[in-house]
Amino acid sequence: MRIALLIFPLLVFSLLFSCSDMKSAKSDQEISVSSKDNADSMETDTMESNRNHLHVSSQNSKSLNYKFLVPAHYHYINPGRMIDSSWVEIYQKGKKFYRAKAQYTLKRRWSDYIGDTANVLYGKRKAFLFVNHLPAKLGEIEAANLNFDEYITLRPNEVCSFMFGGKRYNLEIKKEKKKDDSVPFTCFTLLNGKQIAKRTKVFEAAFELLFAGDIDGDGKLDLVIDFRSDTGEFKVVLFLSSCALPGQPVRQVGEIDDQYDC
Repeated sequence: MRIALLIFPLLVFSLLFSCSDMKSAKSDQEISVSSKDNADSMETDTMESNRNHLHVSSQNSKSLNYKFLVPAHYHYINPGRMIDSSWVEIYQKGKKFYRAKAQYTLKRRWSDYIGDTANVLYGKRKAFLFVNHLPAKLGEIEAANLNFDEYITLRPNEVCSFMFGGKRYNLEIKKEKKKDDSVPFTCFTLLNGKQIAKRTKVFEAAFELLFAGDIDGDGKLDLVIDFRSDTGEFKVVLFLSSCALPGQPVRQVGEIDDQYDC
């Protein structure tokens, strides 16, 4: 009887201690889960905040980057690492122009310029441009009333005049005045009197208008110009109206910088 009386308090104490531990463990577990939930919430909020910040930054950014290519030989750029089935193209069929899924062929051809084979991008149709992430519907598009089968040269003090969307456009190159013609000069590209591009260290300006029409689907004029140089530089620039700053007709959104065969 005395032994039973001694054991009973010990059993009660043990049960109380055990319950206290379980309650403590449960409390710790709840705190841990709660902390994790808060951490997840904070991480989600932070990610959302960053996403919104990036979105705002991209909207306000002064430099936009569209990846694009034109059918050509490439010596330093590997078009096969850029273009894929998600890209679209601007092509001509008869007298009409279309925006459609890109159809192209990539090959290797000998280049005297580098003394090796170069990457060549061909369009399976009469393509002027290949571009990614273009926010526009596929189908027929409007182009300027120019003959793109011909070489449309842009030279200083000459005006390339054309119609688009019932409006006349004048594209011209203005050359910086220099006393000595043997030194490089700066030239400006103007569209209806507004500067859209500037090229420095030019010895001879003989640029080419590759395409003029509605590339991005907003019904306004877009341009693709090759600002090539006499040193063999291949510099094609894409201008889109949908990205234009207030008061400007178009805005540069990307460029290709490579070399021509000499």
